[in-house]
Amino acid sequence: MKRIIILVVCFCLSVTAFTAKASDGIKSNHSVSTTLLGLEYSYEAVLGENWSLIGRIGAVPVGFTHSSVGLDVGADVGIGLSMETRRYFKNAGSFVSFRMRANTEDGLQVSFTPAYGIRRSFGKIWFHELTAGVKVGQTFDSPLFLGPHLQYRIGISF
Repeated sequence: MKRIIILVVCFCLSVTAFTAKASDGIKSNHSVSTTLLGLEYSYEAVLGENWSLIGRIGAVPVGFTHSSVGLDVGADVGIGLSMETRRYFKNAGSFVSFRMRANTEDGLQVSFTPAYGIRRSFGKIWFHELTAGVKVGQTFDSPLFLGPHLQYRIGISF
């Protein structure tokens, strides 16, 4: 299992490093994107020169929690709703973000994730991004959890 995770991370990093170009600037857009176990619709609204707000809804992986034994990985998919604010760095294609997400998983799971990411465009409508950070959250029937956040997303914007 560790080898598969390392292989996926190395692939995502190499694809991000060698694709065409950084974004030319932020623009309001609609997009459909996928992660390893999910599919989401999002709208990104420009708030200022380097700031944007993204709202997302879709089928997202749930059940990723941290326990005293280690990371428990679940393959369940639930409905997720998130709001994310981003600050893009000029001409770099990188950003810092703060995401608030609510997932359904035998109840409601709420999490907050500060992260650093790299977004790249290729072709006219395709994009991909890699984000890493720390996820802090809670379900209403369990204690607070803290765990790593690593996500690779690919999609189309229109």
